[in-house]
Amino acid sequence: MPIDMNQTFSRVDQVNIWAVLSYLAGQWRWYVIGGVAGLVVGVLYFWILPPKYEASVVIQPARVGSILRGSSARVQSDELEPAPLMIERLKQASFFTPSIRERCQVPNELDYQKNMAGDITANLVKLPNPTFQSLSMAKISWRGQSPEVAQDCLEAIVEAVTQAQNQIIAPALATLVAQKERTQKQVELYYSELANLRGKGAGSQSPASNFNQIVIADKAAQNLRESLANLVGQLSEETAQLMPPYSQPVSKLEPIYASHVPTITLKIALALGVLIGVLCGIFALLVTRSILLYRASTPN
Repeated sequence: MPIDMNQTFSRVDQVNIWAVLSYLAGQWRWYVIGGVAGLVVGVLYFWILPPKYEASVVIQPARVGSILRGSSARVQSDELEPAPLMIERLKQASFFTPSIRERCQVPNELDYQKNMAGDITANLVKLPNPTFQSLSMAKISWRGQSPEVAQDCLEAIVEAVTQAQNQIIAPALATLVAQKERTQKQVELYYSELANLRGKGAGSQSPASNFNQIVIADKAAQNLRESLANLVGQLSEETAQLMPPYSQPVSKLEPIYASHVPTITLKIALALGVLIGVLCGIFALLVTRSILLYRASTPN
């Protein structure tokens, strides 16, 4: 006996959920039609649109050692363009120069919004226990027409980022190098002065008559040794500032990986097509039934 849906949906407080489910189960034709239509759309989508292959890499922004200020400074490092700012750079159309677009096989600048903007993904890699001096990292992915194109395009992007960040840290690195050279010259000067003081003490012919001069020379040598020890420690810190991990260009934490499996395979396309088709069938059923109920309840 067919279910009278007019009575089932006539009043909200009298809806029988089992009757509703039974009615929906009886309308299986809607779901089959929707699923078949979605299956056809999935096949057409997979065969008409070219498959995309994804290449990805995790990179660490360029770092530069901090300029020392006084003897109390410690070895530390700064990111002049942290990962969030670097990601914003990648989102700008001006970043993708003609050489990058050529390696990414994007014909012209007008295709950026249509092709490149949807193919590149850049996200910040969150560390489990971040600190003020933690290294920030970014994961960059690119989807191309083939694994080779995706990898070559991503290499071009990383090269451009490296060149840009090297230009950003160049002034700070030059300042650190100049600071180290000044400290190195001062250390050499102190060593020379200390050697002269030792030579004067060893060349004294009458220690008794030059006692005061010897005491003054020893005190001066002691002060010079203390200053020299501080300078040697500062020079060691400045040397460390110019070496990894405190100062280094953009670095890839791992080689660029290009997957040889499309981002959307035939199975995924078919599954998504069937799922969307069934949902569209359910939606069409509900809309059609609502229209019929509205017409039935509206007086002529």
